[in-house]
Amino acid sequence: MPFARSISGKVVEFLFYNVPLVWVEGNEDISMYFKLIKSWSCKIKEAGGKAECKKLLDELVKNDYPYIVILDGDYEILTRKRSYHRRAILLQRYSIENYLFEKRPIEYVCGNYANWTENVSIMNNFFESFLTHLEKRLFDVVVLDIANERAKTGYPILPKSIESLLNGRKSHYISKDRVKAIIGKYKNYINKGDIRNSQKLLNGYLKCNRFVDILKGHLVIGLIRRFISFVVLKRAREKVSIRKKDLQIILANEVWTKPSTNQHKNLRRKLGRAISEVNKLQGFL
Repeated sequence: MPFARSISGKVVEFLFYNVPLVWVEGNEDISMYFKLIKSWSCKIKEAGGKAECKKLLDELVKNDYPYIVILDGDYEILTRKRSYHRRAILLQRYSIENYLFEKRPIEYVCGNYANWTENVSIMNNFFESFLTHLEKRLFDVVVLDIANERAKTGYPILPKSIESLLNGRKSHYISKDRVKAIIGKYKNYINKGDIRNSQKLLNGYLKCNRFVDILKGHLVIGLIRRFISFVVLKRAREKVSIRKKDLQIILANEVWTKPSTNQHKNLRRKLGRAISEVNKLQGFL
């Protein structure tokens, strides 16, 4: 492995830039952070996955290197209360994709694809109903997945594609039977006490957060794509297909142009504080 891509090479990459260096987990994440980070003069790079990002975090904690690490919240946000380091940012949602699941930006995309000019909302109450539907249908299987990951049992409970959970090829609704089949397949392999504890953790999280914020990021993007297609077809009788990366970029631009929730504002504030600290440490100001 070339020196620059080994962990020993990555931890000193900050030396090659005259602006703060921000590490994120994967290459796809960059487009979703770009609009947010564009507010400051800095360099954003992908670490090469969660494990590599954790290594950079460990080095940051141990040696206080002048760079910034942003990590997906994953299920860790259910239990972790303290920050790893001043310049380590743990997302308050499962992943950066979850920050895109907001009504105003999704409504903007639906309206543009449908050429919507009417004075009433294109989404009616579809958005709120969809959030309720997701929690009702996916709660138990997410509890099982949390228990599975916390116990490190390694079962592939949640699929790699949202299509495996949907009612049909064109539907955005979750299939009750498909979820039931997954639960039936794996529940007896996971300790019942772990399942109960995971349910308590999830219920605690939901006191202050939405259920969709703890869904895995790749499922969230798939759900958003299906939901937009449904709304545009329902309201404008138009069929629409949006590439995943295009959707991520469009939504991220809308989300970070005008952050609407405390979690969005907190992320911007934490990142701004960390960048200012690196600027001072490196003498960039």
